[in-house]
Amino acid sequence: MGEMWDNDGTGPFYPTELKEAIVGYVEHFSFDRPLILLDRQKCMNIYWSQGMDEEEALEWFEFNVMGTGGKGIPAFVTFINECV
Repeated sequence: MGEMWDNDGTGPFYPTELKEAIVGYVEHFSFDRPLILLDRQKCMNIYWSQGMDEEEALEWFEFNVMGTGGKGIPAFVTFINECV
């Protein structure tokens, strides 16, 4: 899967394999740095293109990406038009 988190110590963390899913960043007064904002559907599309089926991709994403936890991890967005 490649390097999981890109961190040179100056910017936000993000999973390097999901760089194409970056849609922006989130700022908040309580954050010590901006958080990368990733499109959840684009993340799934990337994993599917790597040969994972829907279940494998979702499990990998929820456990190894979203489930990582910790300070500075990315935020994830599901756009409303994808929900209706």
